[in-house]
Amino acid sequence: MHILITLIILGILFFILLNILYKRTNYYKINILQSNKFKEIPDNLDIINLGSSYAKYAFDYSEVGVNGFNFGIQPQSLSYDFRILKQYKNKLKKNGVVIITIPDFVFAFLDYPIKEYNYRYYSFLNKENILNYSSLKKFLLNYFPLILQPKKLKYILKDTSKENSDSLVFIENSEEVKKEAQKRVNGWKKEFKLLGTEKSEDIPLNIKEMFRQTQSLLEEMINYTLSNELKPVIVVPPCSKELNDFFSDEFLKEILYSNIEKANKNLIPVLDYLKEPEFQDYHLYVNSDFLNVNGRELFTKRVVADLKKINYL
Repeated sequence: MHILITLIILGILFFILLNILYKRTNYYKINILQSNKFKEIPDNLDIINLGSSYAKYAFDYSEVGVNGFNFGIQPQSLSYDFRILKQYKNKLKKNGVVIITIPDFVFAFLDYPIKEYNYRYYSFLNKENILNYSSLKKFLLNYFPLILQPKKLKYILKDTSKENSDSLVFIENSEEVKKEAQKRVNGWKKEFKLLGTEKSEDIPLNIKEMFRQTQSLLEEMINYTLSNELKPVIVVPPCSKELNDFFSDEFLKEILYSNIEKANKNLIPVLDYLKEPEFQDYHLYVNSDFLNVNGRELFTKRVVADLKKINYL
């Protein structure tokens, strides 16, 4: 009996140790704590951007002379953009600018079906802004995350690389970039059951039906921003030529531009950089579509300059 009790105690202590080690991993810090970027959000902001991976890697306000904050999270739905806006709108000054980042496939879904993606919001969103919120999950994520994520035990043995947004990384040649672009396209085809990326008919009916919901969501976001005396602007982020070459104008109109047009009943500014010549060079990207440090420095300067031209800043 004493041996059994001893083994149980040792097992509990070992499990506690594993959770402590997991919480020290880069994976946990980046994906669950979001690198603690939301712990100290400045007040009286001139500008913020919402968005997913594209936004996270597209904006850096440190060198452009404005008080800005990047709310981009990898990955993220338009629905969570709205939830973040609702919680943090008071961080903006009156008439502050809200960039709503709209990449290619953001209209194709409301929220990710993977429940684990909600865990990343427990460290900085209120419970009413988290899907399927649970006090128990919050406790476990803080103290015993491996109960919820047992498969993440592997990161104790082989951790992800430390996130370093200051590093200048790009793929060495265009052929490798094309391979990366093909992987991205293949991933979207699988995720959204696309038949291709050339024709409107390549997009399944259920995705086209989803467009109506996401259009309404974007329209609601715009109305909410305006009603709170803020200035919304839609920004379509750039991608490398190697990735853009996979999409026809017909496909982009159906998946992206028609949805923006239908949602933008208030006719707020739309800044479209998807195929902007200045940002087609793959040397500005980490892969084929996420800007590296040099790319986002150039891009943020361009966006801020364009906002000043239309008297938004």
